[in-house]
Amino acid sequence: MSRPSAASYTVPTWATNTNYPAGGAPWSGQPIKVAFASPAGGFVPGSGAAAEYFNKLFFDTFGTDTSAKTYFGTLADGLGQADVINWTQEPTFNNVFGPTYDTVNHRWIASASTGGGDLPWISYDGGQVWVSTSWSSTPTNKPVVGSNPAGLVVGVDGASNKAYWLPASSPSTFSNTTAGISGHTVFYRDVVWLASGSVFLAAGRESGIGSHLIKSTGTAAWTDLTASIPGTVNSIHDWSADASPTRAVFIPKNAAMGVNYMTTDDGTTFTLRTTLPITTNFVPKAVHYNATQGLWMFGALFVGGSANQLNFWTSPDGLTWTVKAQPAYPNWEIYDISSLGAVWVALVAREVGLANERMTVLYSTDDGATWRPSDLSLPVATGGVDPNRNVLSAGGARLMANHAVKLAWSNGACGLRLPIT
Repeated sequence: MSRPSAASYTVPTWATNTNYPAGGAPWSGQPIKVAFASPAGGFVPGSGAAAEYFNKLFFDTFGTDTSAKTYFGTLADGLGQADVINWTQEPTFNNVFGPTYDTVNHRWIASASTGGGDLPWISYDGGQVWVSTSWSSTPTNKPVVGSNPAGLVVGVDGASNKAYWLPASSPSTFSNTTAGISGHTVFYRDVVWLASGSVFLAAGRESGIGSHLIKSTGTAAWTDLTASIPGTVNSIHDWSADASPTRAVFIPKNAAMGVNYMTTDDGTTFTLRTTLPITTNFVPKAVHYNATQGLWMFGALFVGGSANQLNFWTSPDGLTWTVKAQPAYPNWEIYDISSLGAVWVALVAREVGLANERMTVLYSTDDGATWRPSDLSLPVATGGVDPNRNVLSAGGARLMANHAVKLAWSNGACGLRLPIT
């Protein structure tokens, strides 16, 4: 499938002619755009400025897709990182797992606790105010949650073998089922909706055994698909997953699996793929589908020598991958990838193992070719906290970043969400 273009951005035809047409005006037949040759003082007040200079400026800045993206990235740097994607840390939570966004009711749902037990929390204002509700049956662990375009929110807790759902018509009442949730301790990370199969899918690791895979429409029993995991990827313990409308991609978070991962187009048949463009010392970490761009991205960590290096690849179909960037950030770790319109974001830990180790979000406005840090600064969770709870979610023009014990939400992206592709 070819990558769609964004209708809201068209490369302009401004000043594309070489000369003005012939005629009787002083500029007739002269160059339509001229390089600016002003002295250091700039334009002289009250004297005006030659149109040819502005024609040259607009042509160079916006005349091609690449130069427009470069301009926006430079503008972002000039404004300052805190103005690009600034963050507010949510003080209420001290133990949170993967929030999701309900596009029908414009609400965020987070599976979290404040020290008094696991609860589902709901916010209708982008994360500023959260209201706690209750699960219909108390989970053993915080369920990982997901949603679909119809506003159905689901949660899966493999520790207590329970699944939950919150219909779009319900303000807060979760229903639950244990049907199809096997009697095993399974830790899930992502719940994704595959439209072409009309199913939710969740893959996780079963303690001491290996991979586990289940599916459901969300309001009925779940089906165990573990036996459908193809070939060598069945020994994977942790997964990162996402779905386009027609394909779900599951990336193994395991260096031993090398180039192997799996996909499904119907939620029933899973295919072993062997095309991850990684070699020895690469550890796959996260995969994400950007619906605005019609583009997949996955990130991996190159572990070699004394420093770790971030790596990113993109794909139009989740099968053929092109390397985009290898940011020079030594001693950094990557946890998750998401997007806001045309802006790609990655949740990372910086200066891992050093005294100033913190978590932050990198962002890219050119499909992963270059990355810049935002102003998010969270303490890295310690004390044996599962690093797979470090997730990044998008919805309602906001980002939610959590690192298992804290939650932060973004205050926008300073216009950088314009779908320039």
